[in-house]
Amino acid sequence: MKRSLFLLLAAFALSLPTMHADVTVEATLDTAALRIGEQVGLNVRVKVPKGTKVVFPEYRQGYLIDGVEVLECGRIDTAVLDDGARLAYSRRYLLTSFDSALYSLPAVEVSVAGRKVRSTAPLGLKVSSVPVDTLHPDDIRDPYGPIDVPYRWSAAFLLQCLLLWLLVAAFVVSLCRLLKREPLQRRISVAPPPPAHKVALDAIAKFKGREAETEEELKRYYDELTAILRTYIKQRFDVDAREMTSAQLIQALTEAADQSALFDLRELLQTADLVKFARLQTSTLDNDRSLLHALEYVNQTKSTEVQPERIVKVVDVDLRRRRLRIAVRWVLTVLAGVAVVGYAAWLVYILVDTFR
Repeated sequence: MKRSLFLLLAAFALSLPTMHADVTVEATLDTAALRIGEQVGLNVRVKVPKGTKVVFPEYRQGYLIDGVEVLECGRIDTAVLDDGARLAYSRRYLLTSFDSALYSLPAVEVSVAGRKVRSTAPLGLKVSSVPVDTLHPDDIRDPYGPIDVPYRWSAAFLLQCLLLWLLVAAFVVSLCRLLKREPLQRRISVAPPPPAHKVALDAIAKFKGREAETEEELKRYYDELTAILRTYIKQRFDVDAREMTSAQLIQALTEAADQSALFDLRELLQTADLVKFARLQTSTLDNDRSLLHALEYVNQTKSTEVQPERIVKVVDVDLRRRRLRIAVRWVLTVLAGVAVVGYAAWLVYILVDTFR
């Protein structure tokens, strides 16, 4: 029994190096010697099997050891090893010292799967003081002037600056449109309606070749033909011809229209009344004569004024759509302003970080 237990413990002890052989912690310095106030990087690299949890030290107290200060704990980088079977985690710590001495930096402790693993060996760091000429204390030299380092403007940064100017222009335009007072009425340019005689002639032209033999067809023929003329008279002379009898219409046109043209209109209206009320049966020749009278009347009384190509109309602005446009402009202005401020702050941060 004791022998079996001894063999089991021996096998477990021999397996420990194998279990941890895949875990390595390496710590290196950028340089082993520096002067007071200079900075050096402590690079820690941990290689572990995939899926292993690794926790780097944070040095929240600000000192690695007495005399060596931790200025910055860099971000953790990850690399894939052995086709993804292992991972390498790296972190850089920025160190400095203001006391000249030879320091022995302790091994770095990294938590791997909850177990503390140290780097292979401690590191040595020599911090030297700046030599001072004690033999010539009055020999004070002027400090070195600033060194001009040329800065090369990259195409990407220039495009970013151009984008900033475009955002500024969009903000200014949006602000100007927002502050501009819109009138409650506006003028629009539209094409004028076709002249009354053209509409009438086009409608009369459709009667050419139209046959009307039955009583209903004749009544419809003259109803439509006189309706065209009454609409033309309303638009041309501003006479409410649709609500007048033939006699009233002739009487009203006697003062407004050319007397010579009323002969054709009077004959056409009399024929239309006889067809509609006395059931007069007209021939094709009579219908063509009536159509000719309608054409002659329109041609003799049409306006000779030349109409403009475009006319200006004053229309009222839709208040609901106006409020909606103002609300949209407010939103666009605010978004453009926020974009300008945020983008400008980001570019300033890039410039400061570049020259720092």
